[in-house]
Amino acid sequence: MQDNSSNTISINDNEDRYRILVELSPDAMMLTTRGKVVYANSAAIEMWEASDQSDLVGMAGTELVRSDYRDLSGQRQSEITAGDIDVRQSTSESIFGESTNPVKLATVEFVIQTLKGREKYVESSGTVALVNGEPSAIFVVRDISQRKKLEDALQKSEANAQAFVRAIPDLLFRVNREGVILDAKVPHVDELVETTGQRIGKTLHQLMPRDVADAWMDSITRALVTHEVQTLHYELQIEDISRVREARVVANGFDEAVVISRDVTENKRFEEDLKRSETRYRRLVETVPHGIEENDVSGVIQYANSAHHKQYGYNDGEMIGMSVWDLVATDSEREELRAYLQYLAENQPPPSLYTGTRKTASGKIVDVEIAWNYNKEEDQVTGFTSVITDVTERNIAQEALRNSEARSLKLADQMAAVAEIGRVINSSLEIDEVYARFADELKKILTFDWVTLSTIDLESGTATLRFQDGAEIPGLPMHTPVPSEGTFVRTVAEAGYPIHFEFNDVAEISEKYPGMRLLNAGARSAIGVPLIYRGRVIAVYQVVSKQLDAYTSRDVELATPVGYQITGAIANSQVFAESREDNSRLSTQLEANAAEMAVVDEVAKIVASTTEIERVFDRFALEVKKLMDFDGIGIADLDLTTNSYNINYLFNVRTVDHFQTSQSLKGSYPEEVLRTGKSILRRDIREAPKFDMDGELVQRGVRSMLPRSTA
Repeated sequence: MQDNSSNTISINDNEDRYRILVELSPDAMMLTTRGKVVYANSAAIEMWEASDQSDLVGMAGTELVRSDYRDLSGQRQSEITAGDIDVRQSTSESIFGESTNPVKLATVEFVIQTLKGREKYVESSGTVALVNGEPSAIFVVRDISQRKKLEDALQKSEANAQAFVRAIPDLLFRVNREGVILDAKVPHVDELVETTGQRIGKTLHQLMPRDVADAWMDSITRALVTHEVQTLHYELQIEDISRVREARVVANGFDEAVVISRDVTENKRFEEDLKRSETRYRRLVETVPHGIEENDVSGVIQYANSAHHKQYGYNDGEMIGMSVWDLVATDSEREELRAYLQYLAENQPPPSLYTGTRKTASGKIVDVEIAWNYNKEEDQVTGFTSVITDVTERNIAQEALRNSEARSLKLADQMAAVAEIGRVINSSLEIDEVYARFADELKKILTFDWVTLSTIDLESGTATLRFQDGAEIPGLPMHTPVPSEGTFVRTVAEAGYPIHFEFNDVAEISEKYPGMRLLNAGARSAIGVPLIYRGRVIAVYQVVSKQLDAYTSRDVELATPVGYQITGAIANSQVFAESREDNSRLSTQLEANAAEMAVVDEVAKIVASTTEIERVFDRFALEVKKLMDFDGIGIADLDLTTNSYNINYLFNVRTVDHFQTSQSLKGSYPEEVLRTGKSILRRDIREAPKFDMDGELVQRGVRSMLPRSTA
C-alpha cells in the first residue's frame, strides 16, 4: 500500500473548507491516481463497508467493482493514465481549489462489491485533473440499488399487466354510453352471437339479442352514473347450447365503460356440486367422535358440533356465542389463552398440536389435545378451526405405564445392586476386609447415617459390634461384648424377622430400650434384619437414619435379602476362625459353605437379571435343588389388598386344582408364613393336617414341605 504522504497534493488556502464539504457529502467521493485509491470520504467508507479510510487507500479501482465490471473499470483507468482523456485543460494542481478546470467523465452505472462481499448498484460520475503532475480522477458515486429495484419492479409490473390482460380468457372490451364498442378482446369466436365482420364500431344491439343488449345497456348506464361495479348474469344460445355468462361493468371515465364477460356455466355446476359437498361435510362433522370448533380471533365460538357439546357437558347449541375463555379453569389460564390467540393472529406461526386442560359445564377439569389451523381472508387471520380430543383417560394410562416402567427399572437396578453386594460379601473369607465395600454397595439402594453389624449370643445375653459405617456411637465399643438386654439388636434377634422402627417419641423409646445407644446419637428411623444360619440367629445388621419416616416397606424388602447374603459370609468367617487348626475339616466345611453361597449368589443373579420371574423360574428351581433335595417347588403371589394368594409358578409338580386361580389367605399356609414371618417345617402333613390344602397335597403324594416367605 502506498504511503499516504506520497500522495499528498498541494492545497490552496480554501482547501480546508472544501475538504469539510467533501467529508459531509452524502455521496461517496474518491480520488484515484494510477488506478489506485489515494483518498475516500466518509460516505465512500460507509458505502464499501470499510472500517476507516486506510482500508480503501491503495486498493485498485478494479478491486472495488464486481468481477464482471472489472474490464470496464480497467479500460477507463487505462484511458486516464495513457492520456486518452486530455487533462491539460486542468490549470490547477489542487483538487479542491476554485481554479481547477477539470475534464468531466461520462456517467456510468455498474455494480460494486463491498469489503464484506455485498453487492450494490451505483451510478458514477467524475472528473480528471492533474495531481502532482499525474493524471488523476475524482469520482462521485451514488447508491442506486433502490432505484434499480423500483425500475425493475415497474418493468415487471408493466409486463405482468400486459401478460395478465393477454392471459385473461374472458371477453374484454370498451363501450361508450350509446353502446358502441370502442375496443374488444374476444378470445373465442363464439363469445358473441355475431361472429363475422368488424366488431369495433358496432353496437351491442347489432351483436346480441335485444333482451341481452338491453340488460347490458342498463348496467352500463348505472355504472356511469354511480361509478360502482355492476354485475349481471345472462344466457346466450350458442350452437343450440344454452350458456350462462356473467358480466361486470365498471365506469372508465365520464363517457365509457369497461366490460368483462365470462362463461360461468361450469361455475354454476360447481356451485351445485359445492352445495352437495358442504352437505356431506356437515354430515361428516356431526358424525365424528371428536369435538370440532370454530371461533373468531376474539375467542367467540361460532360453531361447535354435537360431539364438542357432549365433551363439555352442554346441550346442542349452548356453546355457540360462548367465549373460549369460559372453558378454562383459572383467571391466569384465561389471560394466557388470550395472549396466545393474539400472538397467533399477529405472527401466524405454523400450526402445532396444543395440549392443556378445559373445564366442563359441571366444573370437571379434563385434559385435551387440540389440532388447529387458521381461518383466513386475504391473508388476514379471521379465526381458528380446531379438532378437540379428550385425552384424560389416555394421559392417566400413560402416566401409570411410565410409573410402572420406572418402578421396573428401579427394581432391576436394585436387584443388580443386591447381587453385587452378594458378590462383594462372598469375595473373601476375611469378613473384615469386605465390610467397607459392602457398605458402599448398600448405599446404592438404601440411604442411611449408620449401618452396623453385631453378632449376638442370646444364651449369654451379649452382643458384639463387628462393623460400623457412620459416626462413632458413644458407649458402644467395637469388638467388645456388651449386654444386649433392652437393645434394638436383641429385639430383632428374638423376633427372628426384619423389623422397621420409627422413633417418634424419644422418651418412650428410651424407656422401652434403655440399652439402645444409637437413640442417644440421634437415630430416628431404623431397619433391623436378623442373620439366621441353620436355624440360629448369629447376628443382626441395622440400617439407621437420623430422619423420621426415612424408610418404607419396600426398603425393608431390599434390606432383607442383603441379610441372607451376608449371613453365609459371617458363618464362613466364624468357621474359618474356629477351625483354623483343623485344615481338613475346615477345607471340607468351607467348600460346602462356598458351594452353598455360590448357589445363593447364582440365585440372586438369576432373580436380578429380570423383573419377569416366569422367564427364569426353571433356572431358579434347578439352582435351589443344589442346596436341598426336593420333589417340587412352587411360588405363590400374595395380594394383601384382597387377602388372597395365587400359585403362579410350579416346578416338577403336577398341577394343583387351583393353579393360577385366586384363593383366600384365610386358613392357608401362606397366611401362617406371612403372620409369623418364619418358615414352617412340615415333616409329615398326614399326621397333623392343618391347612385347607393338606388333603389335596396328600392325595397327590406330598408328605413333607417347607413353606417360607421370600420378602
